[in-house]
Amino acid sequence: MSPRALMVSFLIVLLSMTSVPAASVVWKAGLARANITPKQPVWLSGYAGKRVPQGKIHDLWVKVLALEDSAGRRAVVLTSDLIGFSRVQYDDLCATLKQRHGLKRDWSR
Repeated sequence: MSPRALMVSFLIVLLSMTSVPAASVVWKAGLARANITPKQPVWLSGYAGKRVPQGKIHDLWVKVLALEDSAGRRAVVLTSDLIGFSRVQYDDLCATLKQRHGLKRDWSR
């Protein structure tokens, strides 16, 4: 299943789980992606390589799904073609999202 089809399926499931009549539910959703393929050869983890990769098979992407419910609560789902982010990178990302968009890191209401 393509990432876009997966996100659409997720939204359909999410909307079907609400207990409020559909006519009164207003959701906002946004999708974005960014190509993060390095322009020059760099070491990448997870490929068990003994050298810097030469060339590429496909681009590396970061993709984001942003949701807002009718009460103004927002959530962001971020995926990447990377194995992971360091704790420092994750903390920096969360701090930037809080500063620029008021997004918190918790599930409290």
